[in-house]
Amino acid sequence: MPVPHLHLARARPLLSSGPILAIATLVLLSSCQLRSAPQDSDVEPVSREQLRAVSALVDAGEARQAEGALGALLAESPGSVEAARALQDLHRERLSAPEFVALYQERADTAPDLAANWYLLGRAVIADEEAARSHFRRALDLDSLAPWPTVGLAFLHRSRGDMFMTVETYRQALLVAPRSARLRWFLGTLYIDLQLFVDARRELRIAERLDPGNPAIWGALGRAHLGLKNFDAARRDLLRSRDALPEQPDLYLPLTELYLRWRCPQQAAAAYRSGLDFGITPVPQVEGRLRALQLVAEEGDVVCREPVG
Repeated sequence: MPVPHLHLARARPLLSSGPILAIATLVLLSSCQLRSAPQDSDVEPVSREQLRAVSALVDAGEARQAEGALGALLAESPGSVEAARALQDLHRERLSAPEFVALYQERADTAPDLAANWYLLGRAVIADEEAARSHFRRALDLDSLAPWPTVGLAFLHRSRGDMFMTVETYRQALLVAPRSARLRWFLGTLYIDLQLFVDARRELRIAERLDPGNPAIWGALGRAHLGLKNFDAARRDLLRSRDALPEQPDLYLPLTELYLRWRCPQQAAAAYRSGLDFGITPVPQVEGRLRALQLVAEEGDVVCREPVG
């Protein structure tokens, strides 16, 4: 049976009622179900642990050592887009803008049949929207299952504030690559930002089935559960994500919210401090709630009601 799909031309009139309604209607009318045990179509030969070790070098200020480690990973696994992205980020910091663009233009010209080269060139010229879009589309023409060019195109739409086209870009890509864990994961987190929590949970559950060991997906699931007021499920997924990969800033405001709800001042303050340590922007309203709970706790009138287990 063909997958039902809401075409863009038919969906555009919905925008007159507002972008969120349009996106919600798109979600209702467009679906792609995975009925059997799924296998992730995304190909990434370098492990999360190897990439995390490189990130630790960068965080420690060892950029040159990190660059060498990434070069070694790419020599062993030249198809790793994750390692190539990380190396490109280091190049962006070290090279002048003309040198940086020239490096990736030369690589694309030297091996024009490699989709990753055009994707990386798109990233290199991301400030030039038309050029970046052209390179991302060329990468997709070369490899329609590759998730990263779609992520790049979606980023361009979101940068312009066009949330409808951001969602549509992911939905169109999933018609071609329905077993892409990354596309499901990124679409799910986009739905969280749009407060479409039921749809976020659906996409993230599929992403978890495709990539069951990914802590970032667990964290996103926790945020979706929190939006749905499934507080126990939110706690479970946020904590297992934090325990596996603590350096995720997006985990800590949701955890703070849970601990405030359960009247746990120490845990709430610790979660908020961890978020600040990992770079979240201070939230005065949350800080006010933390101070208020601490004052009540000092009067001895607070019992932490965090679930056990």
